[in-house]
Amino acid sequence: IIERGTIGQIFAPPKVGKTFFALDMAVHLASNTEWNGRRVSGGPVVFLAGEGVAGIKRRLAAIQKEKHIACSNLIMSTMPNFGEPDQLLSLLEELKVLPVPPVMIVVDTLARATAGLDENTSKEMGPIMERMAMFTRELNCTVIAIHHTAKANSTESRGSGAIKGAMDFEICLTGDANAVIVSCAKSKDAEPFDDMAFRLDSVVLPSNHTDNFGGTVSSAVIEWLDVAEVEIKKPLTKTEIAVLTSFDAMWLDASRHVTTPPELVRELGLSGSPVGLPIDLVREHWERSQVVSLTASGLRMGWKRGTEGLISKGVMRAFGDILVKK
Repeated sequence: IIERGTIGQIFAPPKVGKTFFALDMAVHLASNTEWNGRRVSGGPVVFLAGEGVAGIKRRLAAIQKEKHIACSNLIMSTMPNFGEPDQLLSLLEELKVLPVPPVMIVVDTLARATAGLDENTSKEMGPIMERMAMFTRELNCTVIAIHHTAKANSTESRGSGAIKGAMDFEICLTGDANAVIVSCAKSKDAEPFDDMAFRLDSVVLPSNHTDNFGGTVSSAVIEWLDVAEVEIKKPLTKTEIAVLTSFDAMWLDASRHVTTPPELVRELGLSGSPVGLPIDLVREHWERSQVVSLTASGLRMGWKRGTEGLISKGVMRAFGDILVKK
């Protein structure tokens, strides 16, 4: 899934479980323990915690209780400011003198590591990516950042293209409280891994972990699922959202509505006659709405990806030259 000496990121919307996922991976790697049926080449792991340090400790306690894995090779550290080269050089020197160099450094989160910087500009993010690469070169370790998704598209990480461009791999998490799909969003050189799935199971922590009033506290651990049995509505891409927006805009004019021809209804064995819009009408609106100028080939490919994606996700159906929103 991840090769040593690379840079990558785990990104997901809020509350999906990206830190739980990264921490589970880190603990298994640090203890040289098989992870979700996969062999690991383990060693010390450095976890740079930029937020929720108390919560991280509880999550580690939950992993130790439920999975009986020691966390002694997991090194917890406060987050340096990646915008301050001196802080990173100091951290690098500390890691160089460890008895065994780390095999992975986890940055939780990229936003906390770059506080005060504009993550949407390559001018500021380019140097940050180079500083992450410094650790891979000097320590021959993997650096993996935990990041957030773009507001308009939960299948893409947010921020400057310099971030994505610097990544050797990207892991995308999508889902809800019932299940989360883990998918490969980018793999520069290695073979992309197949989708995985997990859910978070609640764990009551041992008595040495209590709240401010002495009461019990809980955390959660990852429970792996059979991805073939998980049903999750995959988020729409930017292109799919644009096609859907064009459909909705044209649908406002009832005079444009068309009914599936009776002969097609009989041929497809449909129940009733679905009402939709002419595909060409929706496509024309979609093409006019493109902010970026595209070639004829680019328009064809964009339209194809958008409509096929909506159909595969069950949002739309096509009957001949009629597009129907389900």
